[in-house]
Amino acid sequence: MWPFKAASPLASRWRCPTPLPLVAAMRSWHCGRWMPDGWRFDWRRRLSVGLAFLMVGVSPAWAWDAAKLEGDWLAPAEDADDVDAIITLTRQAGQWSGHIKTILVTRADQKWRDGSLCVNCAGPKQGQAWKGLEVIWGLREVEGVLASGSILDPSDGRVYDCEIRLSADAKTLRVVAYQGLKLLGHEMSWRRP
Repeated sequence: MWPFKAASPLASRWRCPTPLPLVAAMRSWHCGRWMPDGWRFDWRRRLSVGLAFLMVGVSPAWAWDAAKLEGDWLAPAEDADDVDAIITLTRQAGQWSGHIKTILVTRADQKWRDGSLCVNCAGPKQGQAWKGLEVIWGLREVEGVLASGSILDPSDGRVYDCEIRLSADAKTLRVVAYQGLKLLGHEMSWRRP
């Protein structure tokens, strides 16, 4: 019982008691057991190795092919006032933009005909023809997501912040239009025509 006569000042009821003569050799004494020389629990090293493996495992999800994103996408009508449209996404100088290529009108609504103009749009887009109208601009690639851009709702002329994600099978786009909080935004699903 010699090493356990008195508890060391470092001992508490939450830690195992450490014998006084062995306070200097605490690396060898761990919670009532002798550990082999050189044994030490280095949580920083284990954490950094674990995070390195995690980042290597997740990094393929961030890698994506921009060529799969370029081209035509079908934006389906979401309510009675909207129509289906084919949007062409292109990249120029590191920024992505989207233009209306075709409007698929299935009813006799004159608002969406080829020769009609965007009367609800504000600024330089007001009075432009629907065909060729830029509805997405300023998107940048950030870790596998197109973000920090804007999207125009042609039916009412409002401009929203925009984020676009490509699905794993590269057949659908998840487009989120929001003002302020992304969680309160409106999510749309576009697919290849």
